[in-house]
Amino acid sequence: MNDSKLNYNDVRDELANTGHTVYLPEAYVSRQEALYEKESSGGKEFVIGAIVGGLVGAAALFLAPKTGKDLRNDVIIQALCQMLG
Repeated sequence: MNDSKLNYNDVRDELANTGHTVYLPEAYVSRQEALYEKESSGGKEFVIGAIVGGLVGAAALFLAPKTGKDLRNDVIIQALCQMLG
């Protein structure tokens, strides 16, 4: 028996020449660098997020069940109760 290791490419080629379907593992290729290749969009996502956030905030203000003064008083009372209690 030969003690030398088999060459992957030679084995793959030899099996492929026999006409059989060959499923050999492929060499691992790291794609970690591809994670950092994406270019910045120049703040486009930030502007879209700010607009959406503003719209959601405005909708929350219009749908609030209490006036601003009542809500502030309730928050102050609850905060004081938490600090003292």
